[in-house]
Amino acid sequence: MTTHDVSADLSKLLMGFRVSQAIHVAATLGLADLLASGPKTSGELAEATDSHPLALYRLMRALASAGIFREDDHRRFVLTPVGELLRSDVAGTQAPMAKMVGRPSNWQAWGDLLHGVRRGETAFNHVHGTDVWAYRASHAQEGEIFDRAMAAHTDRFAAAVAEVCDFDRFPSVVDVGVAMARSSPGY
Repeated sequence: MTTHDVSADLSKLLMGFRVSQAIHVAATLGLADLLASGPKTSGELAEATDSHPLALYRLMRALASAGIFREDDHRRFVLTPVGELLRSDVAGTQAPMAKMVGRPSNWQAWGDLLHGVRRGETAFNHVHGTDVWAYRASHAQEGEIFDRAMAAHTDRFAAAVAEVCDFDRFPSVVDVGVAMARSSPGY
């Protein structure tokens, strides 16, 4: 019988924000796309992304420890199956979601979760002075990043829904989830 270390499990969860932010940076820099053609050193990746070589090496090592990349014997990095999903050109890509979750607007709002729980207010509204939809409408880049993330997310689940639901009797099917969510004041 093996002993399960729940302390290690909790520590991993507590530090999860670091991994999530590292994945966000990797997606924003397009590292998985750069590695799609084969192994590269952190120096090559740093040059391609206009990044600091040593800082990028540390990021790559951290992501290798999380299973996103793997470092070979020549200090080059390669994609793992998990890292493949950060490529922008693959089915099921999660790169748009990774780019969104680490954005300052999202990061700051989650950082104020305690306020939201104590006061019953939306943390995003408290931090940014407006609701998330108005914020994205007035910050075009944030809205575009969100839309790309939702589109990629929807693509991933649409195939699963189509497999289990028989839509043959309907002439058309429309997903109105985004319109409903944007009009709901409690969302």
